[in-house]
Amino acid sequence: LRAMDLLGRLDAVAFLALLPQTALDGAQISAERIAHMAQSQTFGDIQGVRLSVGIAEFDLAQDDSALKIFERARAACATPEIRN
Repeated sequence: LRAMDLLGRLDAVAFLALLPQTALDGAQISAERIAHMAQSQTFGDIQGVRLSVGIAEFDLAQDDSALKIFERARAACATPEIRN
């Protein structure tokens, strides 16, 4: 992630990365890098983890709240395309 990007925890199992000034294709590349890094790490007795990633882009015309963006990202997680 870049210095301008923000990473935070949404709930017990979900994290959120905000990537300002990033188009969907750039977000896809970032998500693939994060997924690869997670797969190659060891967490205690756990070797690597698999991620479901949902990507959504802020659309000024349809997004009047952050909740709408989160809903689209969560819906995208239902059919993950990033696989290790």
